[in-house]
Amino acid sequence: MAVHERLNLDHWLHEFPLQRFIDEQKAWCQKYERPFSDNWLPEVSVISSPIHLAVVEQIRSSIFDRGHDLGPSSPADLFLWRICEYSEGPITRIGGKAFRDRSTPWPTTNNGRPLSFLAQISFLDSKDLVPHDMPGEVLSMYGTWTGSGYVDMESLVFEWASLEGGQSQSNHDVPEWKFCAEGVIHRTVCYPECDESVHSTGIDVPDLFQATQISTHPFRIQGEGLDEALVFASLSSFQPNQDWPFINFPRLPHYTHPKGHVNYLSSIFELMMGDTGSINFYKDKSGKFTQSWDCY
Repeated sequence: MAVHERLNLDHWLHEFPLQRFIDEQKAWCQKYERPFSDNWLPEVSVISSPIHLAVVEQIRSSIFDRGHDLGPSSPADLFLWRICEYSEGPITRIGGKAFRDRSTPWPTTNNGRPLSFLAQISFLDSKDLVPHDMPGEVLSMYGTWTGSGYVDMESLVFEWASLEGGQSQSNHDVPEWKFCAEGVIHRTVCYPECDESVHSTGIDVPDLFQATQISTHPFRIQGEGLDEALVFASLSSFQPNQDWPFINFPRLPHYTHPKGHVNYLSSIFELMMGDTGSINFYKDKSGKFTQSWDCY
């Protein structure tokens, strides 16, 4: 039985047609007397919202419609986010209660202080995409943050939990992460060689697929390392946009300054690992399950 909510992609494709963004760009170029390229497509750097995903999926279709190729593909389960007040159980999420083995002591710093539960990735709906000998079904991350939404990368501790031995737990001795969000899953494909395939056509489109995902070819920011390892998942930073930042948020909270301009409270709902970095989870050539991270 599935544990994650499934994304209704058709709904979001209807809500955010690609032509809308092209027309808006063309109108902007006309207004400010700038040249408009017929190869222009919207920029997406990190996929965390339904707008991002709708645009990327349509960009791919547009590239195929123009007779171009994106190279070899591999299946991927990508996660968008739904904000909630409370969450528990063996699902992918940020914040909430950790799903962990009952007998395992709560992770601590070197001086014995308990760490905060930050996020977890659940592989229960993705078993066909991951190694068969993984230490558990849920991989959790604990640590501290340096302010705003920035994670202290030196503090991180990772922990596996099995479905049979796990339960939801919270530690009230440490602050919880400042928001709670559950992962909404979408089965798609990634194109690990798309950079070369796309840029050789002259189409103005950036890297397509940095996201929190389960895949053997998640996007690597620096594009190097782990060549002899079996990468199977990635947890990505994100900074929400103003429009539809999450599945159930049409707009971010905001306040209006006395002078009248609006400030959107994006920092409340961001997850930042270095400079918009990602953590890659992999099995190395010795058979050890481990992780590394990189950023821009």
